[in-house]
Amino acid sequence: MVEILRALEPFSGTQLVVGDREVGRRLAIHEAVSTVIFQGSFEVGMRVKQDCLSQPAKEVLLYLGSKNASIVFADANALAVDRLIEDCFQGAGQNCRSISVIFVERSKLPEFCEKFHEKSKAFKIGNPNADAWMGPLVEGAICDRYLKFIGISEREGAELLMRGKLLPQAGRGYFVTPTLAVFKEITSDKFRKSVSLQTEVLSPHVSIIGFETEDALLALVDQMTYGRLATIWTEDSERSKRIAARLSVGEIAINQGALQMHPWDTTQARKRSGNHAYLGRGLLSQLVYQKQVYGE
Repeated sequence: MVEILRALEPFSGTQLVVGDREVGRRLAIHEAVSTVIFQGSFEVGMRVKQDCLSQPAKEVLLYLGSKNASIVFADANALAVDRLIEDCFQGAGQNCRSISVIFVERSKLPEFCEKFHEKSKAFKIGNPNADAWMGPLVEGAICDRYLKFIGISEREGAELLMRGKLLPQAGRGYFVTPTLAVFKEITSDKFRKSVSLQTEVLSPHVSIIGFETEDALLALVDQMTYGRLATIWTEDSERSKRIAARLSVGEIAINQGALQMHPWDTTQARKRSGNHAYLGRGLLSQLVYQKQVYGE
């Protein structure tokens, strides 16, 4: 380990070092390392930040996951459902930009659920080489977790409009059907305490929540523990600005899908999502520091 650190000291570029947790910890806290970029779970990210607290000049950039939301008002345009199908299920819900919670104005909820349900049943699931639209989950542990969270949503009061299941006939891999969990009534306190609505599940598990007024909506949205991105669907530009101003997230798209956002745009993540945007254009500027020199 000492030899690795000594070898890195004069190096000003990028080097890949493979090792266990202790190797990563020692690299993070070493005085020759000026910047740490961590991508992973919230819990491990907090340990990395804690390890670096004694070095205030060290940059610690954290990308800690997401639980992204979309807000659909009654006047949302016809593209909303199609774009949300893509945002929720392309990549089987495992993209950091995937939408997994949809807030729908109550007057539109029945119509939205019907259309979203029909389209969720229509796409092909399987190997992408076989012209399938949605592929598999990455591993068995994620699949087991996905199936477990279906029951958790149901116990927390959701009506299962669509219950996900394993599709062994789809081919080699962990192929599953989507889950649509509808919460027609939920208080902000229950939302805050909910396991299914606050946990990053990394799967095609979508929670649909009805709301009556803007105030009721914001009371729920304020309880969300992640702050990566959100989308807003409404033809009322003033309303979209009001809602966007209140959302504590790094990126907001109005009347466009989350996957349409440019992945290299620089944003500032919020809450449990960390403190920076992974792969943002401004990342290089965060890896250098400015020095003022006066006089001749």
